[in-house]
Amino acid sequence: AGLQIGTIRKYNMAIRKFFIWLSSAERPWPKSLDSLDEALSEFINHLFQDDQPQGWASDAVCGFKRFYPKCRKSLQISSSYLRNWTRSVSRTQALPLTPDIVMSLTVFSLLRGETRLAVAFILGFSCLLRTGEIVSLTVNQFTFLGGGSQLHIALPDSKGAKRVGRPES
Repeated sequence: AGLQIGTIRKYNMAIRKFFIWLSSAERPWPKSLDSLDEALSEFINHLFQDDQPQGWASDAVCGFKRFYPKCRKSLQISSSYLRNWTRSVSRTQALPLTPDIVMSLTVFSLLRGETRLAVAFILGFSCLLRTGEIVSLTVNQFTFLGGGSQLHIALPDSKGAKRVGRPES
């Protein structure tokens, strides 16, 4: 109860990856919570060493704790491994495009005759649109106001609109 379908799928996939790894590494199947904790911590170490996504480890630990309530207080070693991984690897965010780069991309698109791409660059940058919103824009969503000096864009299917229940603009 209380989990989204997508979250359940992620947890199931991560637990499945754990058991696939267990079989491929020719390790014995855990017969107790302590042996599960030990095997899961080795799986997390394997993911870390192979530079795999940290989310797989997190989803596996969360999935076991959620689907098997007895694991909530028993996965201390694997939770510690995951916590150490999280602390030791700093996540970096992609730098945003500067106005100069956006203008360069827009001019380059116009020179190549790709008017729609040029408009997408300008609108996406100046209106802070998400990629999905830019891709799904239609002419019906645009309204010019103030004699053409202002542009109103309606976003009925945006992420924020779905969350709040009314269109963004």
